[in-house]
Amino acid sequence: MNNYKGYYFGRYGISMDEYLGVDFSRRCFIFPGQGGAFPGMFKEEYLNFKIIQDKFAQADLLAKKFNLPKISDYVLNPNKIKKEILPAVANLALFTLELAIFDILKSLKIYPKIVTGHSFGEYAAIVAAGIVSFEEMFEIVYYRDHFCPSTNFAGFMIAVNTDAKKLKTILNKEDYYISNLNSPKQTAISVSKNAVDNISKILEEKKIRHKILYNIPQPYHSPYLNDVKKRMEKHFQHKEISCKAPEIPIFSSVLNKLIDKDNFQKKDIKNIFLNQIITKVDFISQIENIYSLRCFNFLEIGNKKLFSVFADDILSSAGKEVKIELASDFLKKNNEAIIGSKNPINSKLFSLINKAIGKITGYEIEKISIEDKFQEDLGIDSIKKADILLTVLNEANIRPGEDFNTSEFVSVKDAVSYLERAEKGIPAKSAQLAKETNFKRYVFSPVETPLKTYPWDEEGSGKLFAVDIADILGKSKDVLGKMAALFTKKRAEKERPNIILQADGVELDFNKIQYIFRFFRKLVNTIKTDDFNLILLSSGDPTGSGASPYIQCIMSFLKSLKKESPGMFVKSIHFNKTKDAKTILDITAKETRDFSAIDVLYKDGKRFVFEPKIIKNKKQEKVDLNKESVILAIGGAKGITFLLVKKISQKYRPIIYLVGRSVGKNKLVSANIAELKKENHKIYYKTLDACDAIAMEGLFSEIIKKHKKIDLVINGAGTVKIAFLKDKTDEDIDYEFNNKVIPASNILNLSLKYKLKRIINFSSVISKYGSAGQSIYTSANALVSGLTEEANLVLKKIGSSAITVHFPPWDGVGMTGDKGVLQKLKEYGASLLKPEKANELFLFDLTASNSKPVYYLDDYDDLFCNFPLNNLRQFELLIGRLITDPFAIAMPKPVFKKYFDFSKDVYLKDHKINGVSYVPASVGISMFLCLGNLYFKKFPILKNIVIQNPIVVKNEPVECLFEAENKNRFHGFSIKSNITHFYGEAEGNNRQKALHYDLIKPEKEIVKEDFYSDFNLNDSILFYGPAFQTVSKALIDKGGNLCLVVDNSKLFPVLRLGIYDKLIQWIDVLFQALVATALNPDFKIIPVRISKLSVFSDTKISSRVYAIPSAVKFTASGLEGNAALVNEKGETIVEMIGVFMKKIGEHKGRRGGLTIKEYKNE
Repeated sequence: MNNYKGYYFGRYGISMDEYLGVDFSRRCFIFPGQGGAFPGMFKEEYLNFKIIQDKFAQADLLAKKFNLPKISDYVLNPNKIKKEILPAVANLALFTLELAIFDILKSLKIYPKIVTGHSFGEYAAIVAAGIVSFEEMFEIVYYRDHFCPSTNFAGFMIAVNTDAKKLKTILNKEDYYISNLNSPKQTAISVSKNAVDNISKILEEKKIRHKILYNIPQPYHSPYLNDVKKRMEKHFQHKEISCKAPEIPIFSSVLNKLIDKDNFQKKDIKNIFLNQIITKVDFISQIENIYSLRCFNFLEIGNKKLFSVFADDILSSAGKEVKIELASDFLKKNNEAIIGSKNPINSKLFSLINKAIGKITGYEIEKISIEDKFQEDLGIDSIKKADILLTVLNEANIRPGEDFNTSEFVSVKDAVSYLERAEKGIPAKSAQLAKETNFKRYVFSPVETPLKTYPWDEEGSGKLFAVDIADILGKSKDVLGKMAALFTKKRAEKERPNIILQADGVELDFNKIQYIFRFFRKLVNTIKTDDFNLILLSSGDPTGSGASPYIQCIMSFLKSLKKESPGMFVKSIHFNKTKDAKTILDITAKETRDFSAIDVLYKDGKRFVFEPKIIKNKKQEKVDLNKESVILAIGGAKGITFLLVKKISQKYRPIIYLVGRSVGKNKLVSANIAELKKENHKIYYKTLDACDAIAMEGLFSEIIKKHKKIDLVINGAGTVKIAFLKDKTDEDIDYEFNNKVIPASNILNLSLKYKLKRIINFSSVISKYGSAGQSIYTSANALVSGLTEEANLVLKKIGSSAITVHFPPWDGVGMTGDKGVLQKLKEYGASLLKPEKANELFLFDLTASNSKPVYYLDDYDDLFCNFPLNNLRQFELLIGRLITDPFAIAMPKPVFKKYFDFSKDVYLKDHKINGVSYVPASVGISMFLCLGNLYFKKFPILKNIVIQNPIVVKNEPVECLFEAENKNRFHGFSIKSNITHFYGEAEGNNRQKALHYDLIKPEKEIVKEDFYSDFNLNDSILFYGPAFQTVSKALIDKGGNLCLVVDNSKLFPVLRLGIYDKLIQWIDVLFQALVATALNPDFKIIPVRISKLSVFSDTKISSRVYAIPSAVKFTASGLEGNAALVNEKGETIVEMIGVFMKKIGEHKGRRGGLTIKEYKNE
């Protein structure tokens, strides 16, 4: 035995007889830092291993001492934990879990030669070494977090993919500290909260990859936390910590030395406790020193290679042999032996998934673990994941049930488990039913729609910041800098910027459009926020579709950008005549407060929005096709163009020239041509690039020379590369844009020269609505549509015509030939066009002379595709935050998560029953109205509203899901927690006329104080606070009829959401009006059902409005009746029919004032 004296680490005995080369049996256990914690971590292992359960039971018991929730909740029920204490619970859960895993490894006789910790992991390592007990360290860890400031108050941490030396050069003038030297490739820094954005911007400009660690609550290992150290010193000044010499040597990152039995000192341990939070972690030196102690195998106490990867980088870069292991691998291997697993992994299915992953992604299948997560570990996006799973289903001949949804499969193991159940028919569910569709042909036409504004919406509209497209093209760097500064300023002021993108005064072309795309790519990568409004302004003589083709192109691009950045809102405003700046800004300011229209046209002083109108399928044989006709089909040998050409060939037997890039013996092209020639021998294939104008003209000339004409050109050229704008390269942008636009441009130019009869350009319906990941594709399609419509104005003068047909996704053809894409579209609820239906619709447009762009839409496509374009963030306080995939093309079933919380829903304190706050029925109903308005662009008719269970809010926020689902005839809305609270049905066809009510001639008047005196007693069942004391006075005529007067100018703000604040209060006052008819000493009532509720938004809202109850009928269980809110002329604003209010309890007495009944009888 030799005594090896290392640099910094004292003496450590090494048996040289054991060492023969690199001995991987000599392990160092690495206990991870806070980056290893995540809610729900190791849940399966927790359920399978009693050792983990016992350790957490110990932690849960200790947590009671500090008034903490169960530490095990972080693994089992993380949603139960309050946000403000989540960091402390997370750290204690990680600490507990690491030591539980350590105990399992010991039970498996897997022992370390040395233990060490990365950052926070040192606390667990000290316990594992046997120096301090679990109980005492639990308390130390608790106070470490307890003494920290609130989350990110002191600053942030940023992981930067570079070394400290380079950072010093780049950030020499910035406010930061080096916190972690993780590896030669990564450094973590701590920054003040005021410097984080600027430092991130600098790193972005230098193209240095980095990540702001928002999941880390403090700027650890820096002087920013000196106050925490002082508080720790004070707390532990007179507290004795029981320490003993380590049973296992520990290498301390704080002291940068090995602590063993020989050099152990208590003061060192206390030094670690007090200084760990401010001391820089030099993990590079730490690992190098441990390696010098002949530990060549590093086992990370976790299920992901996080910190052991750093060790690998540190040692491998120095040419040293090293082995990396994961504790979870040992747990998996021994899972069956320890707990008697009843469900061992199905190796056949696992193997099939591995092969599919390897085939589709190119990964080495032997490196894929059953625990690997598709996105997080393997980088497999949702479309590739769907492709992989569907491939396995086909190969294994497994039929998925209706529960098949790829978004539910997070890991490879999830997929294996599902496939195993499906293979065995568990659960036995019927196969997924195909979605019924009803596609029709539509055109978008301008419909006069006055802008609806309300007086109380004026406040807080925000200033407008104008950006000229000409400046983007000429001074993009300056514009980018100003916009970045604006966003930084507005973020600090907690305001939402309104950006005006002015498109006048500049001649646009293809190159300039692509430059604009690149500018916005740089912008989104610079500002890193989606919390803003962007209004595109333009003017000029409009085409049938409104603005010029280039403006339509930019707007389609912005819609896609909005779907990639769900928090932003985009809108286009086009004026047919140039307006003065003041008029434009005034109109724009009002339009920024209207979220119901996305594309707006102002023509001759009137406002129009574009709505889809059905085209009747009347045959118009204006363009004759027969066996002598000559058709040129670009891209006609593949995909949807081929299928349509095939139908034309069968029906008319014309001469058909197919054009494509495929050369040689392309199997698919050859097979398709052979199929066409079976019934029509006049089929020719030409290989050329439709982007080549000279080659295209040569082809046109050749065909016309031979046949004296071209009757029809069908252009199906185009390609798509799905990726968010921020990730698209210049080459991606050029490729997608040019391959769609240039062929169409060439064809339109040649059609004028050669006087072709008919041109049909293919486009996509998503050009109208935008699509996440397809910003260039959608905009290119929009430009083709606009250019075609513009060209048609000239073509019709020479007897020709051009049209654009916008197709939806086909079922299994074209883009959806990719199984992954097809599955995701089905999961999104997208309507898929069957080939036979496409042929049926296309035959009308093939021969008709119509020239407006045609869209093939399902019944609800416009509704569902438009919905994600709404400014949903504007209404989060009312309806909650969208948790449905925000990147979906269409959204038939949106789900929102809403927390009813006293800190945000301040009205709750003003609405109580028996002293407990309840969510008012008017709030739930207003949520329905808001969502319906976002869907239908007008307030819906609500029917069959049921308040099944009231939402009670006590000390903790109440989490609810707000869901909508299309039921064909109506939309079903519901608000649920673990039970259903509200349910209602919404219909969008609100064309009913408002009824007129005669206002009463009052004989008696009850002032506000007397009216509400009966509601606000300490011993009263009902309590209305200021937000719901909306009645300024109550009027009674000599017949005893009641009318409540509401002064809108005196209403308290509820959520500061304009009309929705008023609706909450107006609907509640209608309930109050019904309640008032029953106000007597005997009982109180609450609403539980409304048969029908209507809002008449065209009615002018006066400063005073009146709540009128009618048809009131008392029953043994409560009250039935109707109520209406009217303006000063008696015109209906809100009407409720068939209200049932249930008796809830006896009234115990009252003070002051008279009841309505007593006023009537007085």
